[in-house]
Amino acid sequence: MTLEEQLINKTYYKVTYMNGQEEKHPIQVLGDAYLLEQQNDLPDLSFIRYAQGEVYFQYKDFEAAIFKWENIHNELQPWARKNMADAYLELGLVKDAEEIYLSIQPESPSPTLHAEVSLQLFSLYMDQGNIDKADKVLKEVVSLNPDYPNVTEIARRFYEEQEKVQDAVELAVNEAMRTDSLEWFQFVGEYVEKGWTKTYKPEYFKDFIKSVHQVDLKCFEQTVVSLWKSFKKGDSYLEWLKVLNHVLSEMEIHKNAVISSLYKEAYVDLIEGSYYIKEISTIIPDHLTNWQRVSVATDKIFAASAILAWSEMFPSSIDLGVISDAEYNICHTEKLDNVLSYCLKLYNSIAEWARSHELEVGQKMKWMVQQLMDSNVQHLMIAGPTGNGKSSFINSVLGENILKPSTSSIVVFKDSDAVDIHEITDTTIKRVEDISDFQQITASQLHTKVIEFGLPCDFFYKNGIAFIDSPSFQGNAKTRNEFFHYLQLADSLIFVLNASVPFTDKECDILLQIQKFAPSLPIYFVLNKIDTIYGEHEANRIIEETESRLSEYFPSAKVFPYSSVYDSGDQLDQLAEFVKADNDHEALQQGRTEKLLFLIRQLITELLERRVKMETDIVNSISWNEDIAGRLTGALHQLKDLEGEKIQHIQTEYQMMEEEIRNEVINTIPTILKGCTDFIKEDSDFRHFHSELNDEMNNRVQDYLHNDILPKYYELLKKWIANTNGEFNQCKEYLDEMCESLNRLYGEDRLKLEFDFRVIDDWSRDADRMTNAVRLEKINILSKNTPTQLLLTGAGKLFGGMKQNRSMLYNKYKSMVDSEDYYEVAVIIANKFLQQFDLFEKGLDRDISMFFHHPLSVFEQIIAETYEKIQSQNDTLQNLRANPESYKDPITLFEVRLRQYEWIKDVGKDVQPIY
Repeated sequence: MTLEEQLINKTYYKVTYMNGQEEKHPIQVLGDAYLLEQQNDLPDLSFIRYAQGEVYFQYKDFEAAIFKWENIHNELQPWARKNMADAYLELGLVKDAEEIYLSIQPESPSPTLHAEVSLQLFSLYMDQGNIDKADKVLKEVVSLNPDYPNVTEIARRFYEEQEKVQDAVELAVNEAMRTDSLEWFQFVGEYVEKGWTKTYKPEYFKDFIKSVHQVDLKCFEQTVVSLWKSFKKGDSYLEWLKVLNHVLSEMEIHKNAVISSLYKEAYVDLIEGSYYIKEISTIIPDHLTNWQRVSVATDKIFAASAILAWSEMFPSSIDLGVISDAEYNICHTEKLDNVLSYCLKLYNSIAEWARSHELEVGQKMKWMVQQLMDSNVQHLMIAGPTGNGKSSFINSVLGENILKPSTSSIVVFKDSDAVDIHEITDTTIKRVEDISDFQQITASQLHTKVIEFGLPCDFFYKNGIAFIDSPSFQGNAKTRNEFFHYLQLADSLIFVLNASVPFTDKECDILLQIQKFAPSLPIYFVLNKIDTIYGEHEANRIIEETESRLSEYFPSAKVFPYSSVYDSGDQLDQLAEFVKADNDHEALQQGRTEKLLFLIRQLITELLERRVKMETDIVNSISWNEDIAGRLTGALHQLKDLEGEKIQHIQTEYQMMEEEIRNEVINTIPTILKGCTDFIKEDSDFRHFHSELNDEMNNRVQDYLHNDILPKYYELLKKWIANTNGEFNQCKEYLDEMCESLNRLYGEDRLKLEFDFRVIDDWSRDADRMTNAVRLEKINILSKNTPTQLLLTGAGKLFGGMKQNRSMLYNKYKSMVDSEDYYEVAVIIANKFLQQFDLFEKGLDRDISMFFHHPLSVFEQIIAETYEKIQSQNDTLQNLRANPESYKDPITLFEVRLRQYEWIKDVGKDVQPIY
């Protein structure tokens, strides 16, 4: 036992003084030693006192122990002070103990003593619940003396219990790299699994990964997997891949299936279209290089094909040695199963991406992919020039006369429980009601239609076969292109020859074009119309000669004689055996994989073209909308000007009419009133005559207005309303012409204007109402209080009953009525009479505006919508131009994946170097 161990355990007295005296009590032994030491000339009692203090401490006489240790003045003094603090702690004097511990720490000459004091302080602080101080003292001792027994273990447990995540992680990582202890590496793995490392950057674990690889490969695998999964959930995923690839590139690594699968998964994530190329272009080369280094089994094919695909798209990005290894792996690896399913996933990814960018994949493309994925049916395309009986051959197999000769349509005949016909266009799949409608559709030679025709057919059902009827070759380039496009649906091809003139130069030319386009497509030859050949010998001769001529171009060609007029089940069974003789499921899957890849490449090309077209269409649309907005704005200004003109003109016409009536009333009423002299008689009772005369005047004015003015005003109003109606109709015609012109630009009836002619009806009702009758309040015409009127009124009352005075009053009244000025009275009467007509006039501008309200609203709304559309399109265009990679990069990465599957398809074949 070392001295430090004795001091730690307080057993210094045993080793130093008790050897050979174990039978004696330590107190006695130390007392004897003390007395013996005192006899020396220069006694040194510190060692004995130190030992005595240990004994007192063991027997819990802490005060005696403290007394002894206080008097230590040699090299054991620091340990004595530490023991004093321990004794104070036992006595419950925590503060005193803490002060002594702290006084020892800075000046401690021994790392062991420092560690012991630190651990004692740690325990003290933990008992006090002072976590911060405990943490501080623990960090200090770990930093200065991590090898001290149990220090790091105590720290680990403390950090875990207190959930000090960062401290726990850093302790475990540092200790793992310092000690190469598998246990510490495993602790780090546990922390990663708990998510405690998610705040750390991948760079932090760079050296850690190297260390764990040197210690234990299994632990290395687990660590990489845990960190990979952790960073994948956060924002540092790309940085993690970059760091890991850098680390692995500096290491000798072994094949590892688990890590290989992670590389495969990450590669798919990177190129599925969620990242820009600039984000992953620096990651992918190292990623693929390391993937190939760790890849096993089937992953080796994926890694190699990915390397070759990426290096084709981005030359010089991958080392030539890596590419050479990839080419070797492609050539010397067994083929993969289910490559078709991987290609389908790629197609679905592209279709989903297109849908999210409002670029829906066409229905024809979707339909063709569905046909390729129907593994239960072998698709046989039926081809041949006009006159060879292609349609009659198909009809004989169907058992019905369905097809008419010389159609320009692609028709897929397949087995179904009932007749079920659909036409497939780029945008829709629509049902065709019956066979007559089908024949009418396929009779058109203008456009190539695509029809799916389901019907009950024993030949199709028993043999798992579907026929694809192709347009006859007429030398038309468009028809040939359509034929070759839908040739992608065919698993094999039946070429119908005419037994009368088999294998002409024209047919040879057609077949060579087909072979050039689809070199691996199996071709079967049906010699139709064999029934027209007289005699079996002659028929055999023709068959042999035909096969001989065909063999020059198609060495394995076989000919099947067929008669469309024979209704024979045996003939159909033999036909089924003929076309299925070389049926190879693996070759079928390989062929469909190639066809699906062809369609995917076609789709990618189409999406790129649509991107260019999209921008062009937006630019053209903005230009067109700006032009139409300018036209609409001009039309709106014209309409507002027209509205203002009509309001002014119609109001002016009305005012002129009203002024005419006003003048007539003012000019006529004085005459009517003066004509009231005939009402004055000599025998009149002049006592009340003044009032009677005023009533007579009012009555005559009322009669005049009712009998003369109102009818005339009514006629004038009717004429004015008719003229206004005519002007409204002119406005409508003018605006209808304007709308027709604008609608021609729209290509639809976008502008539909409605004019509120109800205002004319309202005016007619108002005219009837206003001119139906007039009821003016009685006016006191003779109420000017002139001297003459006052005199006559008084005289009439005073002398009206005397006969001798009547003549005088008669003459005076006549003179007064005849000489009176009635202008002011006429003006008052005219104003009262025209009062309702004035009110009518004040509402004219509102009524006329109501007529124009709907057209104005329509123009304003369409102009607003047009400018909103322009703004939206400008925003879209700006986004497209500002961030073209958001569209282009995903398509480029889709093409990388496509090229990868094309390499996978060719696994096992000789590869031409790509560098």
